[in-house]
Amino acid sequence: MTRLAIPPQALFEHEMLASITSELRTAIFSRNVDRLRTMTLAFQDHLHRMLSFEEQGGFISIVLESRPDFRDDVDLLLREHDCFRMSAKRILARLPGSLATDDAAIRKTSRDLLMLLEKLDEHNTREVDLLASAVVGDEASDVPERPWDDEPGRFA
Repeated sequence: MTRLAIPPQALFEHEMLASITSELRTAIFSRNVDRLRTMTLAFQDHLHRMLSFEEQGGFISIVLESRPDFRDDVDLLLREHDCFRMSAKRILARLPGSLATDDAAIRKTSRDLLMLLEKLDEHNTREVDLLASAVVGDEASDVPERPWDDEPGRFA
């Protein structure tokens, strides 16, 4: 993959994840446990694919080639990737079993999924801003350190 091909591929991956997260949100509000489980699996699979793409020659290499001074920002985003993976895995592990009949468990899992999706949206916005700053050279966009008040290293 050439350097010029990476931004369209990154855009495609983000658009695909946006489509899946939209379906996941619909599944959350439908309260259909089977649909929730199916969409959470699809979300986790594509999230892993997208994060791996970004880490292995995706936008990260472009940012660091263009702006080595953005290393701290990239490192923060990479740490967040690990948190997203752990959170998705933890949530998915709670889906089997008694969830189908446990209304409180469905509500908690749904809340955790929605929180994870919100954090992912914030993260993606910062990634896009960082990529734009590196490629276009616009330094006006600063990437905030930690835009949330959650327990460090844990999203859900």
